[in-house]
Amino acid sequence: LAGSIGKAADSGHIHPTTTWLPPDSGLKAWAFDPSNMSASTSSTTGGAVVFAKVRIAIAQSISSAWLNIATPAVNANATGTECGVAIYDSTGGATQCAASGTGTAATAFGTAGFVSVAFTSPVTLQPGIYTVAWWCNVTSGGSQPAFNRGASNTAVNGGQTGNSARYGNAQTGVTATPVLLSGMLAGQMAWWVALS
Repeated sequence: LAGSIGKAADSGHIHPTTTWLPPDSGLKAWAFDPSNMSASTSSTTGGAVVFAKVRIAIAQSISSAWLNIATPAVNANATGTECGVAIYDSTGGATQCAASGTGTAATAFGTAGFVSVAFTSPVTLQPGIYTVAWWCNVTSGGSQPAFNRGASNTAVNGGQTGNSARYGNAQTGVTATPVLLSGMLAGQMAWWVALS
């Protein structure tokens, strides 16, 4: 039905948009339009989880996360147990919905440009807001990857804090992809991530 009065929409009923949306780039969701990325980049800290929220508008199957890496990791752990990407549910980013496979994130983090990180199996996400989190450690003598991002200031979260923050940091000292996110704090980096 088109509205509360019970009239059905005709076959030509559309809601046109002038905004560039994820499907226009072959994606299903993103933290923000990549054309809004800054020329600046930021590195992550070894073993520290960073996150960005994405909005899922319709139920759909998700199989990969996308990041834009400006400077690849050097000596990312070859087994993949030291790097990871995961999606957490919309109840404050608590429970893991999907995670990258062994070796997948470490391989991706060692490559510059738009890179995809496959999850071990596709997951169907219902409409809502989800937290996409990632982290990386490197072996001795290596260096952390640097990611392209949006703005860097205290305004990026619109005053939201903790689990409600749109961008931020979670636990530190991570050596295996967390099943639960904890210690979520608002950060100043508008991290870019997308899903497909």
